Amino acid sequence: MLTVAALDTWLHDPTGPVRLDTSIPVLPGSLVDTGGYPDKALFVTGTGGPGLQLDDWGSDVQNFQFRWRGNQGDPGAAYEDAEVFAKTVDLAIVRAEFPTVIGGLHVLRFWRTGSAPAYLATVGRKAHFTASYLFDAALT
Repeated sequence: MLTVAALDTWLHDPTGPVRLDTSIPVLPGSLVDTGGYPDKALFVTGTGGPGLQLDDWGSDVQNFQFRWRGNQGDPGAAYEDAEVFAKTVDLAIVRAEFPTVIGGLHVLRFWRTGSAPAYLATVGRKAHFTASYLFDAALT
């Protein structure tokens, strides 16, 4: 199974497709309202997915919700910061080449479910965007 820690390493890999700035933490979704983290952060929550696929060599498909939180600011600036952050990371993810290895797992495919990151809410002058993704990892 892919973990938040494995996704953190993949998203921050300086030679990988996303190359997320090391100052931006990737955190479990349960910490979204917890203080002590930089304004700009990416929260990852595992959600129910399609499960096992037994075609070809077999794989496990996991669903993750990504929530991007931008820097604090006035409503317009906070919205724009979070939107640019979310869409930049999303574009890098959907353009990434697969198969690849993430956290020791052979990931066959990775795709977004639904539309590009969408605005969720502004909380404490920090805007949030969200999108969901499926990871198809080969069974070992």
